Amino acid sequence: MPVHIPRNPPLPDTFHARARGELRALAFQPIQRNRGINYPCTESELRDATTPSHQPRSTVSAHQASQEVLAYNALGRNLSRREYNAICRLEDVVLGVFANRINWTPDLIIKAFCDIDVVFFLGRLRGHVYVQWRSASSFPPPSRHRLYYGRTDYLGGGKAVIRLNADGIFASTRLSTFKEMWRTMLHEMCHAYEFTQVASQNFESNRHGRHFGTKILAVHERARREIHVGAIHRGEGYNDYSYPSTRTR
Repeated sequence: MPVHIPRNPPLPDTFHARARGELRALAFQPIQRNRGINYPCTESELRDATTPSHQPRSTVSAHQASQEVLAYNALGRNLSRREYNAICRLEDVVLGVFANRINWTPDLIIKAFCDIDVVFFLGRLRGHVYVQWRSASSFPPPSRHRLYYGRTDYLGGGKAVIRLNADGIFASTRLSTFKEMWRTMLHEMCHAYEFTQVASQNFESNRHGRHFGTKILAVHERARREIHVGAIHRGEGYNDYSYPSTRTR
């Protein structure tokens, strides 16, 4: 089995980003393989990342879904060749941006969707989830304590759409827009995993409850380790929600 050995990234936040206004405008351009960033995805991967499909699915409990993600992202698990190659592609583009070798555009996060799915979510979101960049008008208005960088909406029948807030992400002054984009996508994909793998009557009542916390902590730790970006901001309190696989429901 292949083993991925992460490389040492450049010093964090030393790369320069494109102007935020330019990134926002680029987010709303049509997503095509031959324009924008040159990320190695296939036409079928790009189609599945941007349009809904009618693939069938089976369901598990919310507890089992969270445990699947926890186990899949555990340190030391054997990797398939497909997963290993996906990790290498993701790490290559992240380190390329950090080192100023790659001039990234917002279509990256959509072109990389299927690879992110394979690496962190067992490859189970493809065909059930699609992704859009949207303006702030598609989200609840910001409040003193909350700004929506993204949201995942359940469409019924085990399907979901992830909407990324171009105004929120590319206006952010908290951290780099590049890291904010990855963090938001990983966060929303944790929501999408429940929407696609769990029957709607069994969804967790608290959208950021213990099952969500288990998933996002597992994904965050592995993402930091393997591709040098995370899913959680410093200070976010998901530690209280995480629990080991042996804990009683």
